[in-house]
Amino acid sequence: MQQKSLLPHSILFSECNESWRMLRTLCRAEMFSSNALEAHTRLREEKIDQLLEFLHKKDGQVINARDIVFTTLFNTLSCIVFGKDFLDLEKENENFVGVKRSIPMIVEYVSRVKDVGSFFPVFQRFDLQGIRKGGMKHIQEMFDFWRDTTEERKVQISS
Repeated sequence: MQQKSLLPHSILFSECNESWRMLRTLCRAEMFSSNALEAHTRLREEKIDQLLEFLHKKDGQVINARDIVFTTLFNTLSCIVFGKDFLDLEKENENFVGVKRSIPMIVEYVSRVKDVGSFFPVFQRFDLQGIRKGGMKHIQEMFDFWRDTTEERKVQISS
């Protein structure tokens, strides 16, 4: 599904052109290569250890397995990309609620059947079904969530 308004430099939303091929090659060679995946083995093991430690603390208590697995996976990815955990296994905070709500909504908007504009180009700019607007709202929420960390990284890189 091509969404020109959604992140024009994204591998998910851009057209299959030379820029897209370059991004795909970069992802395949740098992010998902055997060496890159092996480099994060220790991090994945640490996250599993944290999960097991948390589960041992909760022995005999009712837990929400879906939220715990979501938090563990999200923190693993955030450590790989940003070098720090964003969510806490011990407590639900506003970050957890926002991220937990935004990610499934983004997936829903991205994976929907194409909107009317895809079938009738004359309607493409009108967003009659609100797919573009809804998707951008949730993507913006995720960007707001990561803004502080991104700014910290920019300062670290420039100094």
